Amino acid sequence: MQTHKHILPLTCLLLLAPAPASAEGWYVEGNAGIDRPDILQYTGRDDLSIPTIGARAGYDLSKTWSIESDLRVGIQDGDTSLEAIGVNAEVGLNLAAGVFARASAPIGEQLSAHLRIGAAVSEYDYEIVHTDGVAGTDQYSGLAFGAGAEFDLSEDLYVRTDYTIYELPGEDSGSLTLGVGLKF
Repeated sequence: MQTHKHILPLTCLLLLAPAPASAEGWYVEGNAGIDRPDILQYTGRDDLSIPTIGARAGYDLSKTWSIESDLRVGIQDGDTSLEAIGVNAEVGLNLAAGVFARASAPIGEQLSAHLRIGAAVSEYDYEIVHTDGVAGTDQYSGLAFGAGAEFDLSEDLYVRTDYTIYELPGEDSGSLTLGVGLKF
């Protein structure tokens, strides 16, 4: 029997097991970030960045486990072009929403790291300008997962950053956010 196959899952369970002291309560957060959709299906390029603003709300079940939801909207369309074939495109994020389970582990007294996994939906609008002119809206839903860190400024106030990958059929994207939140 190979014991190393059992050590990693056991270690993960011990690290992520709920701490005896409870930290139950609600939290809300406002954030800003960048959404990086893979728009290869539209333009053949994947260098598009869309600035976003968002909000997050959640409930700490313990010091380790949380359930949260977030909502982001694009504040400016991203432009990209393929000069070789004369295509210009504008892509905007109308809405991105998700529900996540989050596992946190302390790194220090005020700093913690976390992983999160959940389900998400994103809606992009696009306009491709060429001889025919094509415009439309596409909606995608699927799995989302990410990692981040949180720094407590006080007992109730924190700063948080996250990078989340959205594995949506037909559209993959990544999102980097930086936010400020309040715990109740």
